[in-house]
Amino acid sequence: MTNEEIYARYSISTIESYTSKELKKIRALFLECGVAQNDDQLMLEHEHAVNIATYGTDFRAAVLACVNGNSESFGILEEWEYVRDYRYSVIFTTENFNSGLDAAAQFTSFERKCFPFYSGIESPVFWNYNEDIAFLKFNRVFDAIAPNTDEEVRIRYPIIATFHKNAKLIEIRFDTLRTVFIEGPDDFYIELIASIQHFFNRELNCELTPLDLDFLITTGQSGYGGVRLVAQSMRMANGTCAELDSGKNEQYLLPFVGELSDFLVRFEDSFNRVPDLKHAFEDFIDEKNTMSYYPWITLLWENGCKTKASKVKFTFNYCQKGYCLMQHYFSSTLVGMERMNNVVGFIDAVRRNTT
Repeated sequence: MTNEEIYARYSISTIESYTSKELKKIRALFLECGVAQNDDQLMLEHEHAVNIATYGTDFRAAVLACVNGNSESFGILEEWEYVRDYRYSVIFTTENFNSGLDAAAQFTSFERKCFPFYSGIESPVFWNYNEDIAFLKFNRVFDAIAPNTDEEVRIRYPIIATFHKNAKLIEIRFDTLRTVFIEGPDDFYIELIASIQHFFNRELNCELTPLDLDFLITTGQSGYGGVRLVAQSMRMANGTCAELDSGKNEQYLLPFVGELSDFLVRFEDSFNRVPDLKHAFEDFIDEKNTMSYYPWITLLWENGCKTKASKVKFTFNYCQKGYCLMQHYFSSTLVGMERMNNVVGFIDAVRRNTT
């Protein structure tokens, strides 16, 4: 079996797991780059273009036809994996950011073609994307036997180390992985992040230090920069615990603490006539906010309208490993890395203004 045949075999299995919005985007990229065409008129500059007109809105079938029929699709898939959005990420700092970026640039440079993949973290591909961002992409694969069917299943699994040049931050981006390939997601993510840290330390002379994101708790509570605190887990000083979620509340008020704060605002004139009562309420709310421990919070950036909103769950000190695991919630309309980049930009802006 040739390298291209092996690549196609893994890519087909991977594409089967993509969402409709991702498949629609990839189909558009194939059309844009001449890998596919929507009619029978053959373009001379793209003589191997796959005609996908008959597939209509069956994006999965159209994408699979291109992967099976045109090897130029492999390079488009490789490029897409750099700039797509991922479910999870973790942010690190390092004292050797600039030298680490220079060392990363010595690895194989990205071009539109299929690259080898590996069972571990090795031989990444570098892409100096623009003046703000550079990438190191690790191409991993997983194989397993499906327990219910005894069929072989396989998947390509990219991990992206994103260098945010202006912020001097390194963000590790990765996706969920089906349980057929791993015993437990927590153990897998911990091992994955540790292996990236070891690679950076060994190959780039960069010790990755988790960025402390605890300041986002007060950022969300205050609504700084228009961000909304829409869910949180609280462990209060008296030992009680609570998980609060604003749900479909259009004001994004959290039950209990958020509603009390809103109550104070709505009846401010009345409370001003009874200062002792007002101060008692304010002290109670402040004590609950400041004296509680927060295992996780969820923040929402509205970005002008609901269809463009970004929501991220921050799990602090994930599995006692010191870093914050960011879970980027699915969006049915937004596709690509922009919203992930915007979250890092927001974090950096708050960090600079509060330290």
